[in-house]
Amino acid sequence: MNLRNSATTPILVLALWFLVPWRRRQRRRLEHEVSARTLNRFLILAPDGIGNQVLLLPLLAGLKETYSSAKVDVLFFEKVNLSVFGLSEAVEEVLLFPYSSRSLFSLFRYALGALRSRNYQVGIHTFHHPGIRYSLFLFFAGARYVIGANTWIKSAFDTHSYTTMEDEHEVTRHMRLVRNLDVTEPDRNAIVRHTGNPDRRDEILRSLDIKGGRPLLGMHPGCTETHKVKRWSTRRFAEAADRFIELTGGQAVVFVGPEELGVAGEIKRYMRYVPVVLSNSALESITTVMRRCSVFLSNDSGLMHLASAMGVPVVSLFGPTSPIKNAPRWGKRRVIYTQVPCSPCYSMSRKKTVCERGDLACMRAIGVGEVVLALKEVLKNGEQPPGFP
Repeated sequence: MNLRNSATTPILVLALWFLVPWRRRQRRRLEHEVSARTLNRFLILAPDGIGNQVLLLPLLAGLKETYSSAKVDVLFFEKVNLSVFGLSEAVEEVLLFPYSSRSLFSLFRYALGALRSRNYQVGIHTFHHPGIRYSLFLFFAGARYVIGANTWIKSAFDTHSYTTMEDEHEVTRHMRLVRNLDVTEPDRNAIVRHTGNPDRRDEILRSLDIKGGRPLLGMHPGCTETHKVKRWSTRRFAEAADRFIELTGGQAVVFVGPEELGVAGEIKRYMRYVPVVLSNSALESITTVMRRCSVFLSNDSGLMHLASAMGVPVVSLFGPTSPIKNAPRWGKRRVIYTQVPCSPCYSMSRKKTVCERGDLACMRAIGVGEVVLALKEVLKNGEQPPGFP
């Protein structure tokens, strides 16, 4: 339905006439509560991808730093294979939307029946192009202040709304959502908790035959099947790993998920040295092995962001996606991006699952020698070339 030309337009205009003064009053009230630091209940609507979750961690940690007594809950609308929010000390509870449909009836039923009694003060939806339903969902969940990305009509239902820009890093976008709450981006050490049982850690490393005292190259050669245009050649990953082992006397470990077992098989077949393959999707195993890595080589993926958040030096390979938006954010890092004329062709507003040229020129242009040199340099000093976050 075209809202701009439909018969419902007068009704919407009338609704907006009432909503604008309400929105102004709510903004004034929020300013007072921010100044008095009385906000203590937050509900965050979270995306499901690992990378999107990691890039949300600074917002969560920033909320907890600013409002130390606050309880911050995160809500998923779909079941996820891996949630990284267990790494965040800021998160009180992770909730899962219980219905398969996101119809207005299901949203309102859950909001009124399960969430309203929790007395949330602030609700934040972090999606790039949300519909009005998420603003209404948070409103009916009882949130006094609703914050999110701006689209035409829905912005009237948000206390604060911001226009999504294609030329800013995702963490920057998230932090803009909470700037009116006096929240600033925290230091990396505040984002991910560094706890764990040393005995359990040693047990995991021994079970994978990962040797102590030797450099360890972590690799994530995959990404979700629908985004496989972001993958560098498995043959080149294998060659880069072999050269790393020859240069350092170390080991290589391949991180793969359920959709990527075939990718790991190809790399084992191409490599002269036998790599360790970690296909366990348990967060404890992933983070234990990742912390042991000397450097992490990856396509643009969620595990790339997780390694960066954990302080592991990262070499990341970009082609169809923009490193301005998605580069690793923290620690020692190198971005390799050849920037062919048609790149970047992937954005949140026009997702590409195939290469329209048919040759993946942006990823094929990345050479093994360039990658090996980057691995050596990031281990040495980790300085980031200008132009990336």
